[in-house]
Amino acid sequence: MKPIIGISCNQRKWAGEYYLRTDYVRAIVENEGAPLLIPINQDSKVLMDSLERCEGLLLTGGGDLGPDFHQNRLPLFLENVDKERDWFEFGLIKVALKTGKPVLAVCRGLQVLNMALHGTLYRDINTELLNSGAHQRDSIGYEASHVVYFKENTRLFNIFGEEAFVNSAHHQGIKDLGKGLIIGAVSADGLIEAVEGEEGFIIGVQWHPERLLHIPPMNQLYVSFIEACRNKVKTGLNNLVVGC
Repeated sequence: MKPIIGISCNQRKWAGEYYLRTDYVRAIVENEGAPLLIPINQDSKVLMDSLERCEGLLLTGGGDLGPDFHQNRLPLFLENVDKERDWFEFGLIKVALKTGKPVLAVCRGLQVLNMALHGTLYRDINTELLNSGAHQRDSIGYEASHVVYFKENTRLFNIFGEEAFVNSAHHQGIKDLGKGLIIGAVSADGLIEAVEGEEGFIIGVQWHPERLLHIPPMNQLYVSFIEACRNKVKTGLNNLVVGC
């Protein structure tokens, strides 16, 4: 049996649609996983029942986290906010960590993960982080655009080595690290671009490896995630209290 991977969906409320970029599904299917798309909802029992059928959780990218995640201070340049999705994914993280399931969090998902574990975010790195490099492009492409440096003695270092070019595009980012997390990679200006759990398999990356599967280490990240799901590797963060 292929391990079932729960994938968080986005929504277009104006069109009455749930949706997901095909790259996420392809990354799971091509690496011997079985995707289960989880639509946005606020029913904790539905979230629990959905993840009970899954061996792992993939948190996907999207718009900015809303004011609830910034002490109700309206960030500059707030884009594509969806409060329903914020709390939906917050609920998914809570269930996944409580049940010890492996987690891979991508782009926005990294920020949700960090906030759920009581970390904080830069509301806008262009104005809040001195000497920050270029992190925001017009679009997130299928070609790597800037380099990140991986910390030794991490899963990510074992996959990528010392450094790699990535395709991140964001104006919010991790400021204070969440509980139970360690830094996995930083950019040249010192901004955190990836995290890991202190135990088990939990990884968050600020870039989009599913769009770079032609680069072996990017594909290997998904291979490692699915192997952890197949082997039921526990996150080790199940005793932490989720909040923001």
